Parts: sequence; C-alpha cells; structure tokens
Amino acid sequence: MAEQKSEQADRVAVESRSAPSDLLGVLPELLLPDDAFLEVVAEQESEQADRDLLGDLPLLLLPDDALLEVMQYLHVADLLACRLVCRRLGALALHPQLWGHQRFPNKFSPRERAPVLRLAPRFGLLNLTVPLARPLTFFTTSKCAVETLWLGMRQSTLQAGQEASLVIRKQEALGRLRRLYCRSSPADPDDPAEAAAGEVELLATLASTSQLEQLLVYGSWRGFTPSLVEELRLSPFTEASLKLLRLKDCDPLSLSPAFPAFANHILSTHASTLESVDLNSHPLSALNSDLSTCSILAGMPKLSQLRCAPLSGMDALAECPLLRDVAFELKGESSAAARDAAAKFLRRATQQLVKVELVYNATASTSLKTAVDMVQALAATGKSRVETLSLVHHEYSTGLFGTMDSPRWRQALLQALRSLPALSELAVTSKCHRPGLTGLETFLFLGITPAVAPALRTLKVQPDEVRCAHGALHTEPVQRLLASNPALRLVVLARPCNKKCDWCKVGCHPEMRCDARYPFQKQEITIPRYENVQLSLP
Repeated sequence: MAEQKSEQADRVAVESRSAPSDLLGVLPELLLPDDAFLEVVAEQESEQADRDLLGDLPLLLLPDDALLEVMQYLHVADLLACRLVCRRLGALALHPQLWGHQRFPNKFSPRERAPVLRLAPRFGLLNLTVPLARPLTFFTTSKCAVETLWLGMRQSTLQAGQEASLVIRKQEALGRLRRLYCRSSPADPDDPAEAAAGEVELLATLASTSQLEQLLVYGSWRGFTPSLVEELRLSPFTEASLKLLRLKDCDPLSLSPAFPAFANHILSTHASTLESVDLNSHPLSALNSDLSTCSILAGMPKLSQLRCAPLSGMDALAECPLLRDVAFELKGESSAAARDAAAKFLRRATQQLVKVELVYNATASTSLKTAVDMVQALAATGKSRVETLSLVHHEYSTGLFGTMDSPRWRQALLQALRSLPALSELAVTSKCHRPGLTGLETFLFLGITPAVAPALRTLKVQPDEVRCAHGALHTEPVQRLLASNPALRLVVLARPCNKKCDWCKVGCHPEMRCDARYPFQKQEITIPRYENVQLSLP
C-alpha cells in the first residue's frame, strides 16, 4: 500500500512539477486510510477509462438528453448491454424514459427474465400466460411497472385465476397500469367447478381494478355464476377512469344473469368517463331483455362510440349528446322489441350520428330483414348527417347468394343512398368465401350514380376472395362505375398477387400490382381511370 501511495505521489509530482512536500495540497487523499485510498484510486481509474473511451466512442461527447434520444431506438438486450460499456452509459441505460415503449422480451429464458424484471424500471407491454411456467415471485415482487398488460389463460384453473389476479394487483399498486386485456382459455377444463372458481376471482379483479383507461375481456367464460354477482357486490369502490370497454366475443356459457351484472357493474362504475363501449357478445339474450344496460349507456355524458347487438330500450341512447359512431351486430338472434328499439334509435339520432356500421348474415332472413329495417330507419327523415356507412355481410353457405340479391334489399339500399344527403363514404366488406365480386358489390357498381348518391366521394369494397385489384380494373361493372361517377374514388382492399393473376401476367398497368413485401396483408388500392381498358383477356 505504501508503494502505491509513493507511485501516486511521484506521478502527480511529475505532472504538476511540484516538490513532494507540496503534494498534500494536490493529493489530500494520500492522508486517507488504506481502504478509502483504494476506493478513490479505483474511482479515478474508472473515470480515466471513461475519458479514454471518448476517442473510440465520440457519441459520449453528447449531453445526456441527446444520448437518451439516441438510445430510445435500442431494444431491451442492447440497453442491458450498455451497462457493460461504461458507468455513464450504464446509468443512462436504466433511465425510465428508455423503457416506457419497450415490450417484455418473451424470447428470454426463465433464468434471464428475473434479472430483466429486477433491472428494468418499466415496460410498455407485458404479455403473460397463466398458469405461469416460471416462479410467480418474478412478477409479484418486481418493481418493474407496465402500462399495458396482456393476460391469457392457458387453462382455466383456480391457480391460473389466482396468479392472474396477483399480477394485476401488483401492477395496480405500482401505479402505471392503464390498459388491461384478458382472454379466457379455449380448452375444456378437467374440473369445471374449479375452473369457474378461478375465473370468478379473475373477473371480479378485472371489474374492480382502478386507474385503468382500457379494459378488453374476450373469450368463453365459465365464471359467470351467481358467486360472481356476490363478489361484485362486495368489491371495493373504484373511481371512474375507463375510457374504452370491450367485451369482445365474451360468450357466457350459460344464460346466467351474472353476465349482465358483470357488464352493468363496469358500465355504471365508469359511466362518467367511458367514451367507447363494445358489447359484441354472443349470446346476448340476457342483455337483450335487460333495460338497465341501456339506461346506464344513455346516462354516459362522454359516450361517442358504441358497438352492440340491438338492445331493448336503446332508443333512449338518442339523448347521448356526443354519440357519433355506432355499429350493430345483426348476425345473432335478438328480440323483436330490441330490433324495434334499435330502428327507433336510428330514426331519432340522425342529427348526431356520423358513422354507422351494420354487420349481418345475408343467408339468414331475420338478419337480412333487420339490416333492411335499419337502413330504412336511418334514411327515414331524409335529413341524416351520417357521412360513413359500412356494410359487412356474411354468407355462411358456400356458393349461395341467399337473399342478398332480393329486390327488397336492393331497393332499400338504393333508396337509403338517395336519402342520405351527407353520405361521403360507403364501405362494403364481404365474408362469403367465393372468388370475385359478390352480387351486392356488382349491383352497387351498376346502380350508383351522382343522382343516387350526390355527396358520395369514396366507395371502399373488400371482397373476400379477390386476389388482385388489377383484375377488378378489367371488369365491366367497375368501368361503368368510374365512367358514371367522375368525382368518385373506388378503393379495393386486396392481397398482393405477385403476378399470379391473369391480367398481371399480361403485363399491363404495372402500377396496379400490390406491394408484395406483405403477402398476407390486404392493402388499399385506388382504382385509377384509364381510357380504353380491355374487358377480356387477349
């Protein structure tokens, strides 16, 4: 130790050209005890190493704010590797600003996830499947706060429900949880009673979690039992915070009143803050006859978007001042009272609605009749302010046109277009599993004119089995539509064909080919106007 102090004094004496007797003013650490002296020397060596890095890493010359901007583009493994470069980068690598958008890396092994959860200050997204394949303490003791939590149930068991509830409560306590998505297990449980008990605990936790802004619950649940109603009654008070609620395909396996109790509990708790509500659940028989659901919806001051099946009493929703966007699921069964209430709502809300979507089954007479009634109700006053109308028609019998081509449906749709003076966009989506354009799309191409829809500027079609938009260009209905409507923009959603369709093989209109970099993703292709387009292959 004495030799180290002597070497340090000699080095500083040479650098400062001072006499050894004057070194106490230059190196007061020489008077420190040996242990403290070693710590000072180690810190000085580390600082010198950082300075030496400046020649190799000019990036370190940047201020901290600039470095943080650059480091935001690094992934989790790269951020952790920065801790091995130098002390400054190591400290910046754990700055919360760099972790808010990161996703928890599921590719890490269970052995690697523990230190990641220990070091990371936060994550933007954490995706978990319960029962957990790793120790639960990884997630219940970590101080790593997440903003979005995805929970999936691999199997419905009491253990899975308890683990999911503990993870949610831990993230709720950390204070950053804003979005929570939960999916039930599709597998049949070994013990249905145990599965129901686990799901009851999880559903009760979902309904009482505070500070959430988005809650999405979907799948087939066995936990909609009378015990859930009791759990909801005893659950602690939660302040309103939700802005978006989706009970997506949330099928109760029995027509228990627990499902409307669950939905109504969340709706009433967050009625003052909810802006978007999706009750696209089947079967909805319990909600169809429950007037309290519509009473709660009608009292929401900020409700602007609603998706559901027709509900009894929903004509009261016409009083919602901000409701602009509605979508009706007409594929399932609904009562006559619910259908009448939905049509009455459309007639009364024409001055506030801007976007309407109808999803129906073209091969089911009841579903199609309901769609006709809805269209007629929407256009009944002739003063509607609806700007966007979307039609999503399903055909579950391959090769059947069903009643979709019925004269009544065609006339009702054309008459509605004439009576919607503000309609600027019409979207038609086909789910029929047939190649080419459907009868409805062909009918619209031949029937739409400026006299029928004077304000229409965009027509979007999404044929289910159209492989390439280029082929649609060379059809007579498309050419007649473009010729009759010079101000109309026709958009076709199609997948890339990679020169596999007959017209792309010919080589004409190369700009019509879709982007093949995304072979499984449909793309919006605007059909251009050309002169003398061939309608038959050479």
